[in-house]
Order: sequence, then structure tokens, then C-alpha cells
Amino acid sequence: MCMETITLDLPLPPKELHPNARKHWRKRAEHTKKHRRFVGELVAVQLLERLHKRPRWEAAAIEVHAYLPTAHRHDQDNLLAWLKCTIDGCTDAGLFSDDRELAYLPSVQTTDKKRPRIEIKAVRGRIKNIQLEMEDNDL
Repeated sequence: MCMETITLDLPLPPKELHPNARKHWRKRAEHTKKHRRFVGELVAVQLLERLHKRPRWEAAAIEVHAYLPTAHRHDQDNLLAWLKCTIDGCTDAGLFSDDRELAYLPSVQTTDKKRPRIEIKAVRGRIKNIQLEMEDNDL
């Protein structure tokens, strides 16, 4: 069985969009709108270059690999919140028909001072069964 997969290379969102940033709501909204539009345009170009179409997947699993400029690590939930407008930009570009049916896999964070970025790997389809292995001392 062949899975449809696409990996997108995108810029980090502005620091003003981080959940811990203390910005006025209007300034935050301006940054959100600008970054969402920018990502939407980048993703649309990448989709058309690679697939020659906008797939509009109904469901997908997403894995985020964050290449950060410093060794500071973000909480998983803060990282996803920081990427909200990035995911929305992917939806606007036509990768997903809607972002309600996305499953977020654990993200990976690495340091890359020369080229900080976000790589989003999207796999078409729904996750049906996840089996977790527990060790005896986890109970």
C-alpha cells in the first residue's frame, strides 16, 4: 500500500506568535494574518511544483520537525500553538480541506543556527489504532 506523503520546508513563525509572547491582541492578529498568508503562498507554490495540484486531503497525520536557532526546547503543546497559523496557511493553500481532521504526531526539535525552519511531514489518512508499549514500572 502506497501512502501519500508530502514534506514542506517552511520558515519559523515570528516570535510574536509564540503563546508565551506578551503582545497586544491587535499586533498579534496582524502578525498572524501576515504569516498565515505568507505560508499559504509558499505551500501553494510547493504543492503546484511537486504535485501539480492542490490535494485538499480530508484527513492527515502531521509530524513537525523544528530546526530552532538555539538549544532551547519548547513544550510540545506550545510548539503546536506557535504553529497554528502555519497549519492554517497549509489549509488555505489547499493541502487540507479542513484542519479539524488532523492528527498531530510527536514533534522533533533540533538546533540549526544557520537555517532555522519548520519541516512539516503530512501523511494522508486517519490514524486508526495506536498501540503503546508500557514498561512494568509505568503503572
